[in-house]
Amino acid sequence: MASSDILSQALSSITSIKLEELSIQRSTFENAKAELLKAVDAEANQTEKVRMLVDRIESFPSISKVKLGDNAPISLNNIKKFLKQARYDPSVSMELQKSWQIKLQEALDGHSRRYEYASLYGNLVSEWLSASEDGAGSSAGKSTVEEVGRNEMHEQRRTWEDYVFKAHETDSSAVDSYLKAFCRVMTEFANLMGLKFNKEKTGSVKITRKGEKLDKVAAGLPKGDVRWGLLKLDLVTGRFVIDQDSVDEHIEELQLQLRACKSVIEWIQVWNLYGVRYFTTNFGRLANCFGQVHVEMILETFTRIQSQLFASTGGSVTSTLKKMIADRFGVKDIPEGYLYFPMSMGGLDLKSPFVGLNLIHDTVARNPDTYMDDYFTNEESEYRKAKMLFDNGTIPGLSVALRYSVDRKPFMSFEEYTRYREQTSRNLRETYVALTAKPETKNVDQTSDVSSLISSSDWKSLQPSQQWIIQLYAADMISRFGELNVVEKGMLPTGMVSAFRESRFKW
Repeated sequence: MASSDILSQALSSITSIKLEELSIQRSTFENAKAELLKAVDAEANQTEKVRMLVDRIESFPSISKVKLGDNAPISLNNIKKFLKQARYDPSVSMELQKSWQIKLQEALDGHSRRYEYASLYGNLVSEWLSASEDGAGSSAGKSTVEEVGRNEMHEQRRTWEDYVFKAHETDSSAVDSYLKAFCRVMTEFANLMGLKFNKEKTGSVKITRKGEKLDKVAAGLPKGDVRWGLLKLDLVTGRFVIDQDSVDEHIEELQLQLRACKSVIEWIQVWNLYGVRYFTTNFGRLANCFGQVHVEMILETFTRIQSQLFASTGGSVTSTLKKMIADRFGVKDIPEGYLYFPMSMGGLDLKSPFVGLNLIHDTVARNPDTYMDDYFTNEESEYRKAKMLFDNGTIPGLSVALRYSVDRKPFMSFEEYTRYREQTSRNLRETYVALTAKPETKNVDQTSDVSSLISSSDWKSLQPSQQWIIQLYAADMISRFGELNVVEKGMLPTGMVSAFRESRFKW
């Protein structure tokens, strides 16, 4: 039996046990909560209402998981002390005591929601495992990505496998002769080795200075666009731009993959891998040479991808996912934080393509052309300075004899001075490094409500994108659940789910 099958059975068994335990805990908690709230409503005295809540909450099943202590919005220990003061001090008003009652009841409601979403998480895992078992057979554990797709995708895969796994008969003497001569063109070599160039990705472009007339490419060079991933080189601007026609083809492919998913978790993973990772990778590694305009072009394209994919379900991945979960499990008004939070916090670990781009949007070069403009300006200035020293005979460290000999020779031309700049110029190297460097991320600030729930060391251990997501949805999640963790550690096998999910999906 494959290791993934063993892990699948173990995860299914553990999840079933955890769900059964969770159901018992939830039922016990909700019954006790309903009984308490009924008694509180029947009590006329405001102080007694609060006292009843404080006394009963501590004895609730699983109440240790309701955070009403240090660093929480409200403290049971403090309320006990304040109630003693209220017996004698009329300045502890009824309005203040009413606010304590509201906060305590909100804490109970938050714990109810955590039970609800813990159950939802377990049901999502069960659906995922069940869908794989029903449709997989001997191929259990494989992603839907391998089963559906455009014919073009499967043809490309077969072609790649033919090149890798099938030996091509070659003439070793002809190969040796070619290598010794080394004067034939690339096409001859490809024909000799049984290779073929991908014509869609083979082309040539001649880029001219701004304002100059475009020249035709030499006859011997391949026709077509210069491409990388989903980018193509624009011959007018000299910049790589996103090929929107290719994006449309992959939107259709992604739609096929998502429709073939049989569970919510599988749907999320396909979105993470294809809808986020694949597009992000093939839009090019973010660097200063692309400039801020490229980042904004990617952001606009991701907006178009979502609006085109999910036009009938709200125009976004979150609206679509919320509707899917509501239709299948009856849970409505799902917070975005539950979808985006990492699995370690009880979330579904949905990925957003917009977060990483916004982290570097303000630090990427606004106009990368200025890097080379500054270099050429400085280079010309250095040339004039060197020529002046030479012409004046004030070259530092030069002996009298050599100075007399150079007086009779003119200083080198600017063309000669810059001839080997690629090999000798330190400034050019520094400019190149700056242009190819990845922009620094501009992290979000940790606010007080988040710092009270996540320590400084734990916060620093999070990735910048995770910090962004937590800060973005923290207020809503805290108001709903009383804290940031949706599912308590140990309540469900979130660690196993995360590890198993990674083992089953490959791109």
